[in-house]
Amino acid sequence: MKKAFVLISILVCNNAFANDLSKAENIPDCGKAGISGTQISSLKDGISSALLHSISEDEWKNSNILISRVNMNIQENTIIAYLDGTNYCGSGGCTTLILSYGKENNKLRLVSRLTVVKLPIILLQSSSHGWRDMAVHVSARDEKSSFAVLRFDGQKYPGNPSIVSEKTSLPNGNDIFGKDSSAGLNCVLH
Repeated sequence: MKKAFVLISILVCNNAFANDLSKAENIPDCGKAGISGTQISSLKDGISSALLHSISEDEWKNSNILISRVNMNIQENTIIAYLDGTNYCGSGGCTTLILSYGKENNKLRLVSRLTVVKLPIILLQSSSHGWRDMAVHVSARDEKSSFAVLRFDGQKYPGNPSIVSEKTSLPNGNDIFGKDSSAGLNCVLH
């Protein structure tokens, strides 16, 4: 009985992830978006380092990692990586990494690791401690679907959006993976 329950849970969760990724429209594969093999390798190394483990080729092939280069901070370039795959998602959403690299140094560093993030990710016009605020879709069992407002605290963004107290019903901003995104680059990394 227990094995059947686990199998049903996996099927339900994987179906939910596919629906979540459908909100990211027409995003090309990073290899077809003008990203060089060296840059793809650097992104993969940065993501593996942020996750604190090496990612196997099979895991890369079975995951869809949405990459967006956005202007979150004037001092540094920023990459948001939304990790979609059975190793990175649960019923509340998927892991999202905020990585940055200085203008002189192309080495990626982890700014924040967010759990239970659902698309869309909205970049807001407001900022905190020099970093743009963002809103991510959250839903709790006891409340309606809403967006958690994530503000940089001087070191990082809150790691778990579902417990952030500031929420809004419909944020005004830019959906970084949406069809009208003004992000500098969007692609899917495999």
